Amino acid sequence: MKWFSKKRDDGPGVPSQERPAAAGSPTIAELRERVAGGGLSFIVSPPADFPTVSPDAHRLYMEGVAGAFTGDAGVSLPKFTEALAIIRRTGHGPGEARLLYNIGVAHYQLGDLDRAIEVLLEGRTLVESISGELAKEARRQMREHEELRLDHPNVEMFGAPEMEQQLLAMFQEALATVYEADGQAAQAAECRRQASAMYQKGR
Repeated sequence: MKWFSKKRDDGPGVPSQERPAAAGSPTIAELRERVAGGGLSFIVSPPADFPTVSPDAHRLYMEGVAGAFTGDAGVSLPKFTEALAIIRRTGHGPGEARLLYNIGVAHYQLGDLDRAIEVLLEGRTLVESISGELAKEARRQMREHEELRLDHPNVEMFGAPEMEQQLLAMFQEALATVYEADGQAAQAAECRRQASAMYQKGR
């Protein structure tokens, strides 16, 4: 990943002349494979209740995702950052976690590796603290699938521990990718080891 430059003097969202084109937005089903394969992309879907919790944050989230199709994360980063400021005022943990992930990925795509690591670490810590909120989100997701009911045998697949492990694994894989780009091989290897264990727990 020699096309990355470690940026320290430029402000957030300033494009790097050495960055690669941003990857196209994957579906949720493709996301884990893409991250595990080293190509970091945004989480496309916000939490299901985002339009109700904050229409403005939801609009900005979707505009940020749409910006990925321009091939320039500099378009997406301000949208995600503004949405984060709004959603933090609501205390919506799952939404904040997704936004922190996307902001970290945007900084990575722009070549600001130090900031990407900082934001992804913040998001990972947040996910570890919001298992209760993730349980509620899991149940909302279940209600969106007509073939599942709250008493369905597969309920355990959608519980808080499983969702938390999946999100944590995504943050760990993203951190591993950024650490590798930053030349921090030991940290990258440890993050990948932890991610592998988390994916196993989250299945």
